[in-house]
Amino acid sequence: FARRIAALGGTGRPCSVVTPDGMPKLPESARTLYTPDPAIGTHAWRRRGVGARAYSICGVNHTISSDTAMDGIAGLLTGPVQPWDAVICTSRAAKAAMIRLLENHADYLSQRGGGRFRVQLKMPVIPLGVDCSQYLEGDAAEAVRNGVRRGLGIGADDFVALYLGRLSFHAKAHPMAMYTALEEAAQRSGKRLHLIQAGWFPNEGIEREFRDGARNFCPSVNAIFLDGRDPDVCRDVWCASDTFISLSDNIQETFGLTPIEAMAAGLPCVVSDWNGYRDTIRDGIDGFSIPTWLPLPGSGGDLTLPNDNLVGDAARDRNYNHYCGVVSQCTSVDVAKATEALTALVENPELRRRMGESGRARALRNFDWRVVVNAYQDLWRELGHVRSRADESAPPSDGRPLNPLRDDPFALFAGYSTATVDGEAVVELALPADRALARLEVLCAASMNDFAQPIMLSPEDVRKLLTLLAEHGVSDVFSLAEQFDEGLRFRVPRTIAWLAKLGIIGLSSGDGNLQPAVVKPENSETGRLVALGLSARGRGAMQAAVEYFEKALRTDPGDVDANIYMGEVLAGQGRLDAATAAFRRALNRTPGHLPAQRNLGKALFLKGDEQAGIEVMTAAVARAPEDADSRFLLGAAYRRVGEVNKAIRELEHCLQIDGKRGDAMFHLGLARKSLGREDDARSTFMRALDLDPRDVFAKSALLNLDMEDAGRRNVAGQASGRRIALHLSTRGEYPLLRPVFEALGEKHWPMMTCDGRELQEFGASVVVMAGSHAAALKKLLPDASIVNIGFGLASKNFLGRVSKPGDFLCAPSAAVAADIRERRGLAEDRVWATGYPSMDALFIEISSAVAAHVESPRRTVVYAPTDRHYLSSAQMLGGEVVELLTRGREDIDLILRPHPRHCEKPPSWLALWRELAAKHDHVTLIDDPAAAATPWLAHADVLVSDASSVMLEFLALDRPMVLLSNPDRFNDPTHFDAAGLEWAWRDMGEEVFDVELLSEAVNRALIGPDERSKIRKGYCGHLFGDMADGNAAHRIAARIAAIPDGKR
Repeated sequence: FARRIAALGGTGRPCSVVTPDGMPKLPESARTLYTPDPAIGTHAWRRRGVGARAYSICGVNHTISSDTAMDGIAGLLTGPVQPWDAVICTSRAAKAAMIRLLENHADYLSQRGGGRFRVQLKMPVIPLGVDCSQYLEGDAAEAVRNGVRRGLGIGADDFVALYLGRLSFHAKAHPMAMYTALEEAAQRSGKRLHLIQAGWFPNEGIEREFRDGARNFCPSVNAIFLDGRDPDVCRDVWCASDTFISLSDNIQETFGLTPIEAMAAGLPCVVSDWNGYRDTIRDGIDGFSIPTWLPLPGSGGDLTLPNDNLVGDAARDRNYNHYCGVVSQCTSVDVAKATEALTALVENPELRRRMGESGRARALRNFDWRVVVNAYQDLWRELGHVRSRADESAPPSDGRPLNPLRDDPFALFAGYSTATVDGEAVVELALPADRALARLEVLCAASMNDFAQPIMLSPEDVRKLLTLLAEHGVSDVFSLAEQFDEGLRFRVPRTIAWLAKLGIIGLSSGDGNLQPAVVKPENSETGRLVALGLSARGRGAMQAAVEYFEKALRTDPGDVDANIYMGEVLAGQGRLDAATAAFRRALNRTPGHLPAQRNLGKALFLKGDEQAGIEVMTAAVARAPEDADSRFLLGAAYRRVGEVNKAIRELEHCLQIDGKRGDAMFHLGLARKSLGREDDARSTFMRALDLDPRDVFAKSALLNLDMEDAGRRNVAGQASGRRIALHLSTRGEYPLLRPVFEALGEKHWPMMTCDGRELQEFGASVVVMAGSHAAALKKLLPDASIVNIGFGLASKNFLGRVSKPGDFLCAPSAAVAADIRERRGLAEDRVWATGYPSMDALFIEISSAVAAHVESPRRTVVYAPTDRHYLSSAQMLGGEVVELLTRGREDIDLILRPHPRHCEKPPSWLALWRELAAKHDHVTLIDDPAAAATPWLAHADVLVSDASSVMLEFLALDRPMVLLSNPDRFNDPTHFDAAGLEWAWRDMGEEVFDVELLSEAVNRALIGPDERSKIRKGYCGHLFGDMADGNAAHRIAARIAAIPDGKR
């Protein structure tokens, strides 16, 4: 290895050997294992022994058409590859093929075993490289050119086309299109043409076909065959040529190195528009890209590569070659276009020069190894960042082998033996002590008895073990193992079994009777299922998480973790009876388990059994007095039942333990406010805002304090003045409710809160909300009118899934109000056409002079996905969001705006987005759930979304959209509404179904912003009508004021 490095110019560089076990000891910057192979699953299994976070693994694809390659790629789904691993795809075509392979295999695995399978690693597209400095230029190139051409009998004005590579019509490139196009170009131009084919043949039969073919199919062209294995030929033949030609038509090819070598040599290229060539040669710039045709997908089922595991290597190779050859015969290259390209190059030396110079510049800029290696190193640095933060996929489970197919042999074959050398097995010497040691020495002299010695205790420790037995007579294995260092104890049972095999010691069970070994089922299957459930929950796939937790509970109904996590899901769904039952099962298994106790207390409280909930929380505090979570929950519970002084005591204690808990500060502030200590309350809320300036609950509390005096005057001084509450169920509702709060403050006493107790104490006659929790509010305040302004403009099947949406519903226009009345059968006075208040600021900006959209050299693309797992595209893009949206364009500013619910409960991919925003100056992440939409929407040139309400808001700006559709949307009948505007109006933008095509759609939108403008304006008129004036909040305030007393 050192000699090879030195030969490549690495003289003097230190070289050292590092085993996989030694990788964790390397500096963080060096902890990536690079292997020139896409099948990194094997390396991932090996890494598992030292820990998945020990280092990253990076592979790269080559051909992917062989059965070995396909099987290796499939192993990426089942091997322990991680989000911090990568397989570099050398071309977009190769990546698309690999993704299809993975999707096909994932679908099969899902059908076979249930659950969802998805490859966890990164698959960036990075091309192969070329050392541009190795290709001659100027006078040196001209001298070589003249010498080679003279030697081959080529005239100064003759035209030379060069093909370099393996000469195989079935496994590389069929020459027929090349021969035919060159012959026609020679006939048209009347020039003397030469074709140099520098390569090598796999056998004499194929060589004969090539030579005969050249004579028969391009007789006007002088065919020259050179040995491409000769380094001098490979170096000099570029200089002798006028153009490079490679009309590849073979699936064996995935990238194609020779075109970028030709560009580095300054030659124009005529290549087929095929596989990786499609990423390298720009048609009409660096050469000509000739169209190719492949039969219809689905029509080649009889041509699939056979499963050759049952045949020998020779037959396997023969089958693969035949497979590639048959597909090649069905692949067409446009001969007419190739003829036109070659003729143009033959007749126009200036065109050849211009294209050659362009190709040389492109090779230096994009494909020189210095550039490519930098891209590799950027990727490896990114993998290091991911490795430090991302969750491990399928971590090892207790009681399960690191590799399920490479189990501990003593566990795998435990049922083979009569008994096991467990801790209770009894050991005694079979011979007197002095004879035992002598006998062992004699027996170990034979290699048949000693070849496994390296896995046993050392000879010194064996003597120690025998000495212990001599001193104590009889001992159990456990007692013997205690006499050795902890790191050696696992070797004691095997050493005892080996000594018994040699007749040195004897074994018996603890009661003197040998009992058959029992192969016990491992309970760790439950742990594996729980881990899968947590992973699914982290991705936002709640239904999949529930299925995993349910499977875990079927395996072990009392498992603590499974019951806790299942209980949390049930509580989140409002199924509090089932949640409390789950938490009780966890406590039955492990009494006093603190997280289960906390969850049970919280669930009991929420379901209305407040005293029982407080008792459970009190017990949790008694068990763990310094646990901040327990103190907080108990303090919040006391405040909500009105025991304010107890609440203050617990919340202050919580903050003594953890002084950075904004939730505890919020509740403490409310408790102090309820005692009339408004200055203390204000100070507490301001402390919470100092801790987190984005804390909308603390902001709301301060707004309420500021509004109190004016609110009291409005209620006392006006007969129509009312106490009106605005309820925040999530942080994302703040920008929707804040404009309404301000409008109501002019004539009423508004109060905005997330707290039920504060709602009840305030005594509001009207509650304004945005979402689907109207029934819960009605239960809390049965005499209040509930006004629902809606959380977003998208349907999400709201009318179908929410049985009690509120007493009054707000709609963005009269037309939409009529649609709601018709779909839900509601009375006219229950659906108000008011406009959408969170759009007020945008409409005001649109109507002002500021609204003029200023063209800039830099373009802004906003990506704003929705939150529902099966509707959202966020997990489809994951950590490759920047690459898939921009494909490396430096003139695009990219704004990533996750859905507010994703900001509040971050999925695993959001951490990757944060890393991308920190890494790239042109990427901005807006992860404040309460951030107003107006600033970033107003600056967007293009919006990319899926089924988010943002797409409907963006209609107001009449700018282009790209809509990425999740193919799994039909799996969510609860939220997918085919008649909803977000799905019925897909033609407002370009709809994309394949993430690989996303950047192309973005580019089209940037180039043609007026495309679909007429459609967008029509939809905008329906959606907003005459209410696009920025006064929605005031219209809502006016309608609330007009609600008759007692009207609900």
